[in-house]
Amino acid sequence: MLLRIYKRFKDGRVIDEIVEGKLPHSHVPEDDLISCGVQAFKYDIEHYMAPSIFINQNGEKYIVPQWLKVHPSTTLNDINWIKPEPKIKKEVFTAVSGSGMGEYKVKFDSIKNYWTCNCQGFYRLKDRSQGCKHIKEVKNK
Repeated sequence: MLLRIYKRFKDGRVIDEIVEGKLPHSHVPEDDLISCGVQAFKYDIEHYMAPSIFINQNGEKYIVPQWLKVHPSTTLNDINWIKPEPKIKKEVFTAVSGSGMGEYKVKFDSIKNYWTCNCQGFYRLKDRSQGCKHIKEVKNK
């Protein structure tokens, strides 16, 4: 288990280090020590690929795919994998509706589940969820 130890001294020095250990952790008091804190530590890795550990020829450990150099005692249990939400691809369906007055573009946004048309009638509608005659024509095809 990895622990983060934070020490603050009277002369202004601050030591923030990651060590291997177990909780509860006992600490030998030092004369010029003002405060000391100990907590369990995990590396937060946010990536769509599961993290793994790579050891190079010099014995140094890295979390990949980020290539983050870590403490030599790090195991997979010391990694908190944060998997990001997948990005939803916005799909827009476009069709041309022909009527006596000309051609109008009818679009459907799959994320918002919303229909639009570039005709004047669409913008004048009080309830756009019903759609204009061009949207109804494309839906019925």
